[in-house]
Amino acid sequence: MLAMIRHFQHQWPLLLSLMAIGSQLTFDSPVWAQPAANGYRLVYKFQPNQFVHYEVANRMSILTQFGDTSTVALNESTAVKNYRVISVDGQGGAVIEPTIVRVKMSAQFAEQDAAIYDSETAIDPPPQFKDVAATLGRPSVRLQVAANGQLIQATPLLDSPANRNLAKDDPRHNFLIVFPTDPVPIGGSWKDRFQVPVSVEGGLKREVTLQRTFTLTKVNGNSAFIQLKTAVMTPVDSPAIEAQLIQRTPSGVLEFDMAEGAFLGQELRVSGHVVNAFGEKTQMKAESLSVEKRIPSPTSRGIAVLPADGGTIRQ
Repeated sequence: MLAMIRHFQHQWPLLLSLMAIGSQLTFDSPVWAQPAANGYRLVYKFQPNQFVHYEVANRMSILTQFGDTSTVALNESTAVKNYRVISVDGQGGAVIEPTIVRVKMSAQFAEQDAAIYDSETAIDPPPQFKDVAATLGRPSVRLQVAANGQLIQATPLLDSPANRNLAKDDPRHNFLIVFPTDPVPIGGSWKDRFQVPVSVEGGLKREVTLQRTFTLTKVNGNSAFIQLKTAVMTPVDSPAIEAQLIQRTPSGVLEFDMAEGAFLGQELRVSGHVVNAFGEKTQMKAESLSVEKRIPSPTSRGIAVLPADGGTIRQ
């Protein structure tokens, strides 16, 4: 049990670091949940030398309780990121490079002093943020993708944790949502299954299968609104594993501009409660909100703050 607790304590700063990059929804080829009909063709419209900029704001809280004693971990991050289109092929596919431009991050565990890092003002980041700081302003991977977002090839450019832990052909390198190649009708859905590692007793790892379901719920002008739901497909009878999966099962809504061929934003939430997560008379509660929006270009200073009432996407 103590090993599992240490795992979670070490994972909180790591989760925050990953959140600064944004909610990267990575997928293999999508599978239709129902037959295609006349609908909307969802494709990216890459342009040579194009820069697509986003602001990302994340907030996460994790409460752990042992008997009558509880502690709370609070993490927040804001970031500006972009992807650059290096080249475009004759079928609309492209070679692109994602980059984190700047971040502001904080992590606080229980009554300890918060670790804070602002890339615009700080020279030396706290240890838990060094991996993110080392990638700022530098593309971490070069991706060759099809017009529907399907990953063709990934070429790591930095010795980052993500690149060290993933094979070159691993679809998790891809930050784009992969669309079906057929038109999508209103109410049409597609699904994607993928595996994530979890820790088990004895310091071992186990793969768990997750499934994300995307549904085109509404089209308003050029904006396509897509609902995302994530489910655990592998039977799990361990509260300790359930606790690790909470942050990996987001749900929410995404807005895609069909004329621009790019996402305008997304709002993803996680909320979970696991009893006996660390043994008898223990529990864990986790909540997070991630809001991402496209911006014309990053401002010279300042990063958007997450609104107190949540996100900004309205259907």
